[in-house]
Amino acid sequence: MHVMAEGTLQLKTSLGKLSLPNSLVVPSASSVLIPLGSCLNDGATCKGYKGGANLFYKNNCLIRTTEIVNNILLIDTPPDSRACVSVKLDTLIINKQLGHSKNFVASKIFPSVDFSKVNCISCSPSKSYWLPFSGSFPAPASCLDMVHMEICVPISPKSCGRNRYVFQLIYGYSRMCFIYLLKSKYESFGKLFEFQILTENQTCSKIKTVTSDNGGEFINSRFQDLFSKKGIIH
Repeated sequence: MHVMAEGTLQLKTSLGKLSLPNSLVVPSASSVLIPLGSCLNDGATCKGYKGGANLFYKNNCLIRTTEIVNNILLIDTPPDSRACVSVKLDTLIINKQLGHSKNFVASKIFPSVDFSKVNCISCSPSKSYWLPFSGSFPAPASCLDMVHMEICVPISPKSCGRNRYVFQLIYGYSRMCFIYLLKSKYESFGKLFEFQILTENQTCSKIKTVTSDNGGEFINSRFQDLFSKKGIIH
């Protein structure tokens, strides 16, 4: 049998409560097991008879064991009468134990629990819904009418030139893509300025609109000053 823990057992007897040290907690056992060696060392005496034994402590009959099974004395004590008056379910704890599952899944497991009012920090962003983008960009009539720019996440491992980022500039009209490798996002401003001089000189046109994901590398004073001076809409 598996022993879960060891400690002192507070046992109810006709003489009151008795503390039995070195008691073992065995969940699979259906009866209480007496640490007989500890009792005898504490001054108790044991008198056996056929099929059982009486345990005496200081000349008083303390416990009567009704039977011996597999050389183990089983205590003849009535089980405690315990009743559960009420149980308060913590919906937040249940939600965490269920792995932050959806409300309708949790409600099937716990029908009596209302999970709609659970205030979980982890569930708020993960269970939120993103509305689809209903708008549309105006159709460009030439290559530089609209330019899309984007910087990808850091690549690993780095390129042979020790670059970590890929800066993309895409014509909205023809979908032609220009790629620049960057060691840091800070270099994106210089590459955009380089791209502007190249394309405007080659096409004899001007960049009119630039779109991005409004990341921090694009929303700063350097980009805003460039756009305002050149009349570019961002």
